[in-house]
Amino acid sequence: MLYLTPVLAVLATAVVGAIVFSLIGYDGVGAVREIFLTPLTNAYKWQDLGVKAAPLIIIGVGLGYGISRAVAAFSGWSTIITAASVGLSFGVSSVIGLVFGIYPAVQASNLDPIECLRYE
Repeated sequence: MLYLTPVLAVLATAVVGAIVFSLIGYDGVGAVREIFLTPLTNAYKWQDLGVKAAPLIIIGVGLGYGISRAVAAFSGWSTIITAASVGLSFGVSSVIGLVFGIYPAVQASNLDPIECLRYE
């Protein structure tokens, strides 16, 4: 159960993020590109990356900690947050972010630009 809590927190964050983007009608890939990839490719926007990522990191850590404490309180399980579980959650969320960022980019790079612009 110790290693399941960060995985559940990452899955809950991914599901809630997908739902929120769907509800507001915004393109999630475009948001990830604008928030995270543009500052990485533009040297003048490194401070933007820190400003945009810091609240997300704080919210994610708070949700993970809060959910683990709520599960412990309501189920009677004892949850222990260790450096290994924090590292595991960071690793899993990084892999998920890379997969959901790289896969659409690879798919788009295989398309012919002329064909893409011909149809709406």
